[in-house]
Amino acid sequence: MRIGEILEIIQETGELALMDIDNVEVLQRELLQSGWRSYVDENTDYLICSPVREYCTQNGGDCYTCLLVNYGRDCFNNPVK
Repeated sequence: MRIGEILEIIQETGELALMDIDNVEVLQRELLQSGWRSYVDENTDYLICSPVREYCTQNGGDCYTCLLVNYGRDCFNNPVK
């Protein structure tokens, strides 16, 4: 699958099945260069993706592991998927 197709899928769904990915680490680097953060959800075997928030000053824009995230909201009270 090409990066353009992958970006279309994650823009629509926010996730990508791991079985569709040949090399997760390479894809995660490519996604980061395209403005997307991602992590592997081991419970569902999906790569979960979200756009990097330009306003973020904490944790490199990674809301999923940021200590400021509380009740599914980021530091600007926006929902974190």
